[in-house]
Amino acid sequence: ALIFDPDTYRLDDVGDGRMSFYKFTGYAVNQFLPYTGAGDTGSLVAVVNGTNARLDKLETNTFDYIGSVTTTIPMVIRTRDMPFGNGQQNKLFRRLKLVLPQVSLTGGGVYTIKHYANSAAGEVTASALYTAATGTGNDITYLGIPPGIDGYTYGVYLAHNSQCDAGLQGFSVEVEKRKY
Repeated sequence: ALIFDPDTYRLDDVGDGRMSFYKFTGYAVNQFLPYTGAGDTGSLVAVVNGTNARLDKLETNTFDYIGSVTTTIPMVIRTRDMPFGNGQQNKLFRRLKLVLPQVSLTGGGVYTIKHYANSAAGEVTASALYTAATGTGNDITYLGIPPGIDGYTYGVYLAHNSQCDAGLQGFSVEVEKRKY
């Protein structure tokens, strides 16, 4: 089943409609029911009409129970390649500001961050690890983008694989136009 959030609908550079789909694999769902309205709990219920018909409540924890084993739910985000103005102008990408949710783990939550830039030489990447702070608010951090991550467009990839809430509240990039 492919489900999309209508809030993700957007237009690309040529005016075509785009949206983000969420693909559930290996899970036979007949229908998804969001709890909305006056009694909204923020839950998503899956109607499974299989050998053992049931209702499954989704998005209620940071892990899955598969049999008797607790399995971490990994989070992976990759933004689109953003031109920051003219897509034909070379740019230097200096700093990345991330707003991440703080976590409840004592040691914090570790994110893998990859920077992507497309230039005349092709795609260049660099990776780093960042540990989000513990607490209940937002963790705002500034990360330097390594030298060599410059070009026409920039994108960022975040991965998180700990048993705690993860996400991306927002980000911004310091960009400088190159003269050559």
